[in-house]
Amino acid sequence: MSDLSVTRHGVKLDRLVMGTWADLRDRSWEKVVWHKVTAFREAGLQFFVESCPRQAEAISRETGRPVICPGVGRVFGVV
Repeated sequence: MSDLSVTRHGVKLDRLVMGTWADLRDRSWEKVVWHKVTAFREAGLQFFVESCPRQAEAISRETGRPVICPGVGRVFGVV
């Protein structure tokens, strides 16, 4: 997903944070989740949107904040 593809769908954003892995071997599931957790914390956002339910649950668990997962129609981290 790129900045262009996001805005093409009518989403307005201030910043899009992308990973900078050298190749697919360097891009493990754990590194991807940790990258998103770190970006979420540093941005100080109130919620995060993640398409993968497994990652959404992990990000919410690690940050203690709500993560919206449109693919399954669920918000993780909200009781």
